[in-house]
Amino acid sequence: TVESIDKCKGMVEAISDDKAMHGMFTSIFDLLKNLCSKEINAQNFDYDLELMEFQRNLSAKHDQTRNDPLRMLLYALSESIQRTSHVLVAKFAEAKAAGEVQISHEIKAEPAEDVLFQSQEDCIDNDLVEPKMEDVDDSPFFPGFSLEEQKPTTSRNNGSNYLKKYQSTGSRRFTEVPSYSGQRGMYACPLCKGKTTERSLRTLETHLRIHHGKTAKTAKLSFVCACGYIAFNFYNAHDHKKLCGHCDFTMHRSDDDFDPAPSNLTVYRTTVRFPLTATTIRKGAERRESASGEQESKSSQGEEIYICPFCRREVERSLRNLQTHLQNHHRRTCKQARLCFICVCGYSTQIVNDVCKHKRKCAKSFFTMHHTSV
Repeated sequence: TVESIDKCKGMVEAISDDKAMHGMFTSIFDLLKNLCSKEINAQNFDYDLELMEFQRNLSAKHDQTRNDPLRMLLYALSESIQRTSHVLVAKFAEAKAAGEVQISHEIKAEPAEDVLFQSQEDCIDNDLVEPKMEDVDDSPFFPGFSLEEQKPTTSRNNGSNYLKKYQSTGSRRFTEVPSYSGQRGMYACPLCKGKTTERSLRTLETHLRIHHGKTAKTAKLSFVCACGYIAFNFYNAHDHKKLCGHCDFTMHRSDDDFDPAPSNLTVYRTTVRFPLTATTIRKGAERRESASGEQESKSSQGEEIYICPFCRREVERSLRNLQTHLQNHHRRTCKQARLCFICVCGYSTQIVNDVCKHKRKCAKSFFTMHHTSV
């Protein structure tokens, strides 16, 4: 009814703070109201249809989150209502041209003795002509959305296509960061020049924070999923993985106003008081080179010994003992204590289990402990 439509329109005006979306919803409710209160061949009915299309295109042009699934559903709903109205107008015009519909704008008083409802036989008209739909344009009114079912894909190129569509309306320019090994879910840091070390999404997040003091936003990185979703930070990327069944991100970097990695890392990473600019003391003899110039095996290099940066007593502990000491005496983990462990190969982490796993794989495994400022 007209009253329910006015009530919904008032609710939109109360909760909507987006001017573009507010205009699109207003045009939808105005069209539905005209369908209920006016004749379908009214003089300004075509104007309402064109106004609805204009409001939708204008809203999508300035909507920064138009690729959001909920926003896409709203645009598709607006397009479906407009298409349905066009079909109704076409059917009504065909029936009127065939002389089967009698239009009367006058309200005639019915006699009291007349039958209120007609029989079912009187309502059936077998001579009604099916309207021809050749003249109806079936192209989508908004080219970015289609009412046809779009199945998800696992292709990595699909995310680039969505990114090109985003670039056509956005002001930022993006360049895809290549994957050297081609392995899915592995990314090379674009701030480390000359290095092709690939990391997972969580490891890359830790690497950027510890070594470069940056987040994905400050490093101007974006992650484009194969389904078309674009994440500009690691939190949204991890959250999207829980929802998307075909999650496959490709990493892109913005080309405008790029801020390179600082050469001095002491601004973002500070070392705790101890010799050799690190808090690690190697136990046992130092490395000795053999006659062939090769280093001794890792088993003869000794074990890394760490000193807790929060205790006055400089007690030497192994990595596992340091982890237990932090939990029992300081009530915090290594990550909460802002401690990070950096291998000589460049690998970095704040989790003790990751350090132990990396030691089994890396032939040059030797970690130093650092205290981060972020």
